[in-house]
Amino acid sequence: MLAEHERRFARIVSDYLQRPGGDYAELLHRGYVSSSDGVDPEAWRAEIRAQARRDKIRVITSSDGDRAIAVVKRPVGDQEVRAELDRANVLSQLAGAARALGHEPGHWLRSDDESVCVCRRCDARIYVRTGGAQPVSEARPCRSAARRRRARRPPPDRATRPAGGRKGPFEHSPAGLRLQSDSYQRRSTIRSA
Repeated sequence: MLAEHERRFARIVSDYLQRPGGDYAELLHRGYVSSSDGVDPEAWRAEIRAQARRDKIRVITSSDGDRAIAVVKRPVGDQEVRAELDRANVLSQLAGAARALGHEPGHWLRSDDESVCVCRRCDARIYVRTGGAQPVSEARPCRSAARRRRARRPPPDRATRPAGGRKGPFEHSPAGLRLQSDSYQRRSTIRSA
């Protein structure tokens, strides 16, 4: 990860954990906030509603078990909805790409047009800026997933490995990748059914 992105990642996580302006300031900044751990949800909701009433801001609060949330109630335009859907799509694609590399992405934290996520297996970090330019990401295989695969699989027999590459169900051809045998295709079809 670039040093600049590393600093932004650390700042986003720090702001989320420490909430330097408090929960109400977080609500005004982001438009939503959730209660911290160990806080009485009903007292927290009452405090947020009292501050919002003082500022004449409409909020919606809710609680579920030991957690409460508050959201600023306001009209949302079509353009804003489209931007949020595009952001969700980008984050979904990045999470899918991370899973393909063996990562297990956790929950996303957001700060304006920046989002961050951590792999639950190896603590790899994902940083993305969704506003404006196309997001850029650097991807590496998950370290803990690779260790588990190596531990499960016996070492390959170098004498039987094809000279051109890895042993597996696909082979390289001028037309791209193609399946080596029909038996593998039948097994994979049965497994996926």
